[in-house]
Amino acid sequence: MPATLPPWIETREGRSGIIVLAPHGGRRRRPIRRGDSVNDLYTAEIATELAERLDAPAFINHGLDRNESDLNRISHLARDQGWLLEALRERVEALVVSGRAPLLVFVHGWNMVVPCCDVGVGLRNRGVMLTGRYPTVSRQTFDDTVRPMIEAVKNAGLEAALGLRYPGSGKDNALQIFSGRYHEHADADVARLSQLALMDSVDAVQLELGIPLRWEGARRGVLVEALVESFRVAAAGRPLPDAPAAVGLERRRGWDTTANRPRSENGPAPEQGYNLQAVLGEGAGGLFAGVEATGPDSMACRICLVNTDGSMNLFVAEDDWSGEPGVYESHGLSWRVRPHEMVLEAGFRGAMVSYPSHDAYEDLEAGLAGSHLVEAELNMRFEERSDGFGNLKYSISLDGVDSHGSCVAALDRGGRRNGGAGPRSRVFVTESGAGPFRVHGPEAVTFREGRDGCPEGIEISAEQGSFSGHVTACVPVWRQLPGGGSARFTFGLAEFSAGDRPGPATARGLYDRLEFFTDGEQPA
Repeated sequence: MPATLPPWIETREGRSGIIVLAPHGGRRRRPIRRGDSVNDLYTAEIATELAERLDAPAFINHGLDRNESDLNRISHLARDQGWLLEALRERVEALVVSGRAPLLVFVHGWNMVVPCCDVGVGLRNRGVMLTGRYPTVSRQTFDDTVRPMIEAVKNAGLEAALGLRYPGSGKDNALQIFSGRYHEHADADVARLSQLALMDSVDAVQLELGIPLRWEGARRGVLVEALVESFRVAAAGRPLPDAPAAVGLERRRGWDTTANRPRSENGPAPEQGYNLQAVLGEGAGGLFAGVEATGPDSMACRICLVNTDGSMNLFVAEDDWSGEPGVYESHGLSWRVRPHEMVLEAGFRGAMVSYPSHDAYEDLEAGLAGSHLVEAELNMRFEERSDGFGNLKYSISLDGVDSHGSCVAALDRGGRRNGGAGPRSRVFVTESGAGPFRVHGPEAVTFREGRDGCPEGIEISAEQGSFSGHVTACVPVWRQLPGGGSARFTFGLAEFSAGDRPGPATARGLYDRLEFFTDGEQPA
């Protein structure tokens, strides 16, 4: 370890057999660039508290931006932070010399609004079967520490899962140093740590903590208490095997990894998703909600309340899916559709992130840093009348402030991930003298461009007539695409003038737009 440490790292001495790490606890200080990763807010604070409560040695990054050097990537560690690998190896070897097998605990953040601790040990839980070739803990540690820790978090009233989204099995994931697969790595410290793993002399686990478990509040306190109690036995240090010796990767430390092959993802294509959109009562803003299958047994869901004061409340989650058409259950959300009747009954109870601005997703890290949690309860019932439009009855409670009413809403099929392959633009007019209607495509919808990718106005041409509108709310969302380039999804609210058409002078509606850009393009 260098005599002078970088200002972004905090180290801690301790007598525990646990070593705590927070690889992504820093912050990005420069302006955002497309493709930047989000640092794991508040993981440095949680890691510090765990280390202090457990009297554990710790390496806590509280300043380095992961976009400069990623402490959870083996390649970055070996290239940029050799001193940190050396210091970690020295701490591990010191515990091994004392006769104890250390447990490394990596604290990460999962930017979903779920009160869930997703535990990574290189394995996924497929029903009653564990799958994964490169586990990072011994079978004994899994049975004596990891499984009881998952149950303790659940018993505390929170959620916990094994490898639900982040199993820690990626080749360049720092957790995988402790699977044994890098025992011949070119970096001597990586190789030595991996050799100790093969000798059953060190274990490692990562904790991916959803937003409600990291933001200050009761859930975070309950989580820390459950983790501290769960790790007390491990903190004493698992005794080393009587005669530790390197074993083959295929039968490492009690795991028969030849049986841990992931099942095939081949199967029937999942159903199209559902999207519910509505302009709520006067002054109440808009509702954008949806669910979709992302695979044969996985799903994503979202509820966004776009408020007229410029703020918005968001719940977004990923989860397992039963595969039952029209039925989606996830982290406090219940969504049930009778497809042939297009009747939806949905409810949600849990935490939502409250952003002060609609442009939070332009720079998600900054948006999250300025957000807070609200306790929400929503109940919705939609019955289709014709052409995807129908009546929505709703009740919404945000931190005890209640609202309820009924309005015209649109329920349509498709999804952001599996619905439609090309650019699109759509407008749903839910309140007008001509009745509700939708228009889509460049021939019918023209946007008057504004600032930062948000339109200022919308011109639409439909059978019901021509309408000119101004945008009253806009939420832009950027996504990097796997094959390169990026996508911008923009949605919001608008008010329209019907010109000399009979009926009311104004109409209200919602819009969304999906655009694609290559890496070299500079979108407005």
